[in-house]
Amino acid sequence: MKILYIVILFFSTYSYAVIFDIYGIDEGGIGSSIIDLSIENNSLQLSIDNTSPINLIDSTLPNTPGIVGFGFNLINNDEIFVQDWNLTAYDFNGETFINEQIGGSSNSVLDKWIMSDFIAGVQLDYIPQTDKSMDGALYNPYVTLQEFNNLPEGNNDNFFTKAFFTMNFDQVPIIDNSSFFVRMQNVGEDGEGSLKLYPDPVPEPSTLLLLSICFPFLFGLKRFQKI
Repeated sequence: MKILYIVILFFSTYSYAVIFDIYGIDEGGIGSSIIDLSIENNSLQLSIDNTSPINLIDSTLPNTPGIVGFGFNLINNDEIFVQDWNLTAYDFNGETFINEQIGGSSNSVLDKWIMSDFIAGVQLDYIPQTDKSMDGALYNPYVTLQEFNNLPEGNNDNFFTKAFFTMNFDQVPIIDNSSFFVRMQNVGEDGEGSLKLYPDPVPEPSTLLLLSICFPFLFGLKRFQKI
């Protein structure tokens, strides 16, 4: 008689995705952004787009907000550790991808963005070269075209548009959706405004799956014979 022993092993995988569409108004200009965030097991990824209109609300004067920071709270912050992170971006015309990072856990002296820990979460901040410089911030690609030419200091070479952020943890990160924010400078007329934007209302996750997947493995095979 043959007896087949089978051991069932259980593996859990975590998948989560949500899109934030946020905006605000200051000094007659709108600042807006779309963030597409996803989590696969211990890895968090997001893309961040500056979708701010290129003109003031009531005139054709330019509106050129730049994203200079974003962040979020982790519900399980006390139990989790960041292993590494990386921020890359498209260049000022929105077409060419910048292969080198503009921020990362290697803390290069050339990085224009840094990560700073704060209570119960993670925050990324842009490092200005001067108090009023906005090169290195994230803009709507339409306002970074040479013919528009309304960005601070008029040097488009160091302006970026859509950015991609990746962060790896030692366990699954649990995001507090209501805490996500984007900070903008150079908003509205003459760039005098600034905004800190939160999602309102908080969107429901587009996917939230916690799956237990069973994989059968052959543990042993033993032949018994009757006496």
